[in-house]
Amino acid sequence: MALLFMFSYSALAFSLNKQPTIMQPRRIHMSVREEFNPREFAVDVGVTALRISTCALMLHHGIDKVQNVDVFSTNVVSKFFGFLPGPPQFWTLSAATTQIVGSMLLSIGMFSRLVAFSMSATMATAVTFHLLNTGLEDFPLGVPAAHSYNFELATMYVFVLVFFTAYGAGAWSVDRQVLGDELLFYSKLFRKDTAR
Repeated sequence: MALLFMFSYSALAFSLNKQPTIMQPRRIHMSVREEFNPREFAVDVGVTALRISTCALMLHHGIDKVQNVDVFSTNVVSKFFGFLPGPPQFWTLSAATTQIVGSMLLSIGMFSRLVAFSMSATMATAVTFHLLNTGLEDFPLGVPAAHSYNFELATMYVFVLVFFTAYGAGAWSVDRQVLGDELLFYSKLFRKDTAR
């Protein structure tokens, strides 16, 4: 899926006579003389729409865990991840917090790479659960009895969140508009800590 995205992005950039670049920071504010760039605008709209819609769809998964802590702890954590240290409720609430707080932060594009990484780890665990619980269900050519692959949604979340881990939140985000650049912000923070 990641290869498909990279190929699609490269093909689009090539067709628009633009060299594909990865993680090239753009200027935050346009100067008065700078012209409107419809290509960059389209990318910014797409990235923002993907970011907000992903968070809106994930939010209720976290709320569901908060409302059903014991059920999730017993049927998922204890049953499939019993090797984890501590009470199963801790892991249930950790997953719920990642999905709720993470969705809120990523939707506004704040600390996006770290947040997306933690959310992708949570969803990778969900993929593992579904594969352990129901298997591949004759993927990719078979049709499962329930007419729904249980691991598909979690897998798509992983791919989308890995994209945001690598790319960041895009131009219309707190990371870009307030922090200037998320990676630069972390770099400055790290330098201050090591200088002490």
